[in-house]
Amino acid sequence: MIKDNKRYLNYATGMANKAKHQPNTTNSAYLINSIQKAMTATMFMQLVKSGKVKLTDKLVKFYPQAPNASKITMEQLLQMTSGLTYAENDYGSPKYSSDQTGIKYDLKKTKFVTQNYGKRSYQPINYVLLAGIIEKVTHKSYEENFNERIGKKLGLKHTAFVWSKRVNRINFAKSYQKDKQTKELQPVDLDINELHGEFGTGSLVMSNSDLYKVTKAMLNGTLLSKKDRDRLFVGSSEEVQGGNYGGGFYNFATYHGANGAGNGYISFLRISNDGKTAIIVQANYPIKSYFKMRDEINQLMENLLTS
Repeated sequence: MIKDNKRYLNYATGMANKAKHQPNTTNSAYLINSIQKAMTATMFMQLVKSGKVKLTDKLVKFYPQAPNASKITMEQLLQMTSGLTYAENDYGSPKYSSDQTGIKYDLKKTKFVTQNYGKRSYQPINYVLLAGIIEKVTHKSYEENFNERIGKKLGLKHTAFVWSKRVNRINFAKSYQKDKQTKELQPVDLDINELHGEFGTGSLVMSNSDLYKVTKAMLNGTLLSKKDRDRLFVGSSEEVQGGNYGGGFYNFATYHGANGAGNGYISFLRISNDGKTAIIVQANYPIKSYFKMRDEINQLMENLLTS
């Protein structure tokens, strides 16, 4: 918990690895899942700034086989108003060979829903495609782009892609879920093939401190100009549930939020518009109620900003 650039709470509990009796520490790193989307959006906006791609470009330019590709713009992908939907739970090919091969596999199962076109509908396929487009216009992998544009630039020390060798050197906490029969906690076996399919939407492992460093840099002018930041992180009416999503964040009047859940990991991020105040909670154990926790953290953030 950070207030006006001052750290007020930095706390860890539980086990990072039960079998080895290794406790979680304040430097433990966790799979951040969907929070990564905001980083994908940030890198994409950097490419817009440099002229490699336009927000008005149509999807047909990069993936002509996508449904309704001639009408969907890059900005609609960023705001999740494309109308695209993906019915499966897993992304990518059953056996990973390349990011682009995985996207081709995904597009065969992607559909266009007319009534969702122009309206916000949370569909990760939008960001899978954005990650693929980043690769196409830079002629570099998503991983290389992240490492160059964000990782090295900010000096991240406890961040890695889940499939990399580096992940074994950054205090990566193992995740646990309750067994349906015994109700006992069991370690989760990560499917690296499937996680490769989410290379731009849920494959990064990060500590709380690194996660704060990145998201603060998105907002304070380090990674994006104020103009590009404000264009990217926009949302519609706060009265519409989910209607304030844009650029990988849920955008409220005074702060931005992102949540991650999957493979036994839970993450909540709330950060003020200027990046000076934040709450980050990550866990590698089940929580009683995801939605209750989400709402409580929203309220805590609002209280923190007004205190």
